[in-house]
Amino acid sequence: PLDLDALQKWKVADELLTHRRRLGTGWDVDALARWDRAQRRRGAVPPLAFAEKSLADAGDLVDGILTAAAALVGDALEQARLAPVDVLVDRPDSDPVRVLGQVDGVVGGRAVSLTASRLKDRDLLAAWVKAALLSAQDPTQRWEVVTIGRGRKGDGVGVERVALRSPAAAAEVLSVAVDLHRRVQC
Repeated sequence: PLDLDALQKWKVADELLTHRRRLGTGWDVDALARWDRAQRRRGAVPPLAFAEKSLADAGDLVDGILTAAAALVGDALEQARLAPVDVLVDRPDSDPVRVLGQVDGVVGGRAVSLTASRLKDRDLLAAWVKAALLSAQDPTQRWEVVTIGRGRKGDGVGVERVALRSPAAAAEVLSVAVDLHRRVQC
């Protein structure tokens, strides 16, 4: 094929985003050329000059995502950390549920997620739960969860921001999330 389908385009952009994040400040013209050659050799893009548009589109999307992230947190994204969470969620009709894990991409009072995917409602739900977990773990911090990816419509970049109105809302949000999870498990 001389053009990529939507899944193939996502895969190329996702791999570029992962590669660029891994290299951080080491990303330069030479790194881009090496990545470009690797994509061509493994057959991830159409042959010869037909690959140019696919690679340029992936590059434009990833540049937009990283530019939006830099506008929010600057160079601090490279020092993003994992924030441990260990939260006991009270349930009105049963025993409490312990949520133990980590939230990634934490920079100051924000958790930043980058994706080459089109932003969907599930991203907002995941951000909502992350905000509640972080707020329950550390109610002294005003937490914001930011997801950056392809916009919901068109080819541009979208930025979704979620923050709880107050840390006290975290318990209710987590109770609802646990209830939804249990209902899906049935």
